[in-house]
Amino acid sequence: MPPPHYDAVLCDIDGVLRHWPAADAIERAQGLPAGALAAAAHYRESEDLRRVLAPLLGTPTPDRP
Repeated sequence: MPPPHYDAVLCDIDGVLRHWPAADAIERAQGLPAGALAAAAHYRESEDLRRVLAPLLGTPTPDRP
């Protein structure tokens, strides 16, 4: 018996599987650089936004213990 063949592997990291369609056409139509929407969607990882959200979420930052 041959081993099974997989076309995809889905990894559910946080309890929600997501499928993000390509945004190339939308970005082009709006004059945005390729990948701009994905970069904005994942911006929460940046230190700047953490500092902005910290007071709202009640979490400490280096300048606000």
